[in-house]
Amino acid sequence: MPIKTLNFSGRRWIVKKRNRPYGPGPNYFSDSDNNVWLDSKGRLHLKITKTKGDWHCAEVYLEKSLGHGRYTFHLDNNVEKIDKNVILGLFVYFDLKNEIDIEFSK
Repeated sequence: MPIKTLNFSGRRWIVKKRNRPYGPGPNYFSDSDNNVWLDSKGRLHLKITKTKGDWHCAEVYLEKSLGHGRYTFHLDNNVEKIDKNVILGLFVYFDLKNEIDIEFSK
């Protein structure tokens, strides 16, 4: 099965796909254009959709860690309006022992 990738913010990102519950979560992850896409302005969109009775979320990650440094995330949506059943996780993952998590939920 080919791995879907996106070119976003000057980097190549892998789009996660899992048809069975998988971490974090456990969640189903979709690489469908309904879940993960770039718009005409080059902005990344991640969406949760319901398919055949199951909720499918979206995740993208870099092929290789960028290492230590300064990371900035820009969000266009107001995270205060996030659904009570959703957690938005922004992760900087270095290795099995070094990870920074920023999570938004109600």
